[in-house]
Amino acid sequence: MNNLYKNDLKQLKNVFIIYSGFILLDLVLYFTSYQDDFPVTMLKAIVFIASIIVPAFNLRYLFDSGNYSQYLSLPITKKQSFIIKYLSGLTVLLLPLVFYSLIALIFDLHNFGNVLIILLMIIGIYYSLGNLTAYLTTSIIMNICLQVIVFVAPIIIFICIFAVYQTFIRGIIITALPDTVLDLLIPIYSLMKAGIESVAINEILICIFYSLAFTICGFLACLKRNSLTNYHGFTNNVIAQIIKMVIIVVISWMFTGLTDVPSMSISVLFAISIIATFMTVFLIQYIYTKKIKYKANILQASIISIITLGLFLGGKSFIEDYIPGNIESVTINHDIQFALSKNLLNKNAYLKDKNMIDTVVEIHQEILDTKCSYGDYEIGIVYQLKNGRQIVRNYWLNYNDYQAIVEKFNQEMIRVWYYDYYQLVDMLDVIYQIDFADESENIDEQIINSEDIELFKNILIQQLQAFENDHSLLNEVEKSSPSSIYFGYDPEDKAIDLISYSYNDPLDRTIQEYNKIKAN
Repeated sequence: MNNLYKNDLKQLKNVFIIYSGFILLDLVLYFTSYQDDFPVTMLKAIVFIASIIVPAFNLRYLFDSGNYSQYLSLPITKKQSFIIKYLSGLTVLLLPLVFYSLIALIFDLHNFGNVLIILLMIIGIYYSLGNLTAYLTTSIIMNICLQVIVFVAPIIIFICIFAVYQTFIRGIIITALPDTVLDLLIPIYSLMKAGIESVAINEILICIFYSLAFTICGFLACLKRNSLTNYHGFTNNVIAQIIKMVIIVVISWMFTGLTDVPSMSISVLFAISIIATFMTVFLIQYIYTKKIKYKANILQASIISIITLGLFLGGKSFIEDYIPGNIESVTINHDIQFALSKNLLNKNAYLKDKNMIDTVVEIHQEILDTKCSYGDYEIGIVYQLKNGRQIVRNYWLNYNDYQAIVEKFNQEMIRVWYYDYYQLVDMLDVIYQIDFADESENIDEQIINSEDIELFKNILIQQLQAFENDHSLLNEVEKSSPSSIYFGYDPEDKAIDLISYSYNDPLDRTIQEYNKIKAN
């Protein structure tokens, strides 16, 4: 085994030299670059690419049946073969990093220990993946294709389903793909953007899971591999069928996700998904075999459609009706997207009392029971859970449903409902200009006098107190034609620069009262 290990290292000599050259180049950049992040990012990229390429070179004998048969004739078992190949490739990847680490230790490079942990995580995941894909394929082309599928398929499926769910699920308000999901689907995403200060424990756990899973699967694939089998580029028919199924689902949902179907036309979504699935099945079958087996393909497409649409409906129902438990605090707001975008919801914007939390949960359930998808009245709910997660929901209701909801409000809920207005009260101390705007955003009036701004502030406080004492005033608010008000402030101070307000809400009543006073 020792001789075979040394022989493998000799065969990887050219790869080792090229890889070491890039590592040395990055080391030079580390000492000469004015940007601390660039050498680190480049080093991660070098190690990532090498972790994929080294297994392909080290296991290239697998892609030639003659070489593979000759290798199997050696006096070693498949288990020993796997260990030798795995260790030789790992040695090539780690030796240059050992040298890099010694230099970093001698010159005390800032936080290189954390960088080294990230590099080891990259190698752990993607070197193991490279070995697995090599043992599952019979050609270098299929090896590359399988790695691309592993990288791309999960994120494409998620993005497409994400886009569809955004359209069809009531209350969902997500402006970007969650980082936690991206970290799970594409570990290199989080590893590339990870800083040099620290490595999150969840990233380490994800790395350990993927590394062990890929290594174990690669070991099993090595033991089961037969040089005489070739199922369209794969060593196992089951694997070939699974990959084929994944490709079909990816392409069909990609077509489905690209469509912008109104939420009332879910039947159209189903029709598009079914048609896309059938087209993809026929296309993949033709590419594989140059012919179409209509009965078998129709059955396969039907089964895939039933399963995927069933999972979609089940997921839709679960997410739409989900009200979390283990709630630490909650807030309810009239313009949740604005409040979140401006980071206005600090700890004081949340209700922590159990009775208040139960009331908001009751309101949430009542909103779900209305089944209303369209309306002029917005109600946003944000849950802060004890595990640190945040869940946001946003609904649009008609007037009758809105009226039934706000009847449950009390003084504490009014304060969080208009929390952005309460924040505005504090910010008026640093604002030097207020511009009123009508519906078409034409400026009607401007306040620049400090005494007038103080007057405006006092009126706003009075109006907010009026709503606290009489929450039935919420029934008089009309949301159909919102207007805007602009504020000028010192850019170094955190302040609201624009707020949309509704007819007869506290801010609109403030403007009306201010105009009456100034008119007299």
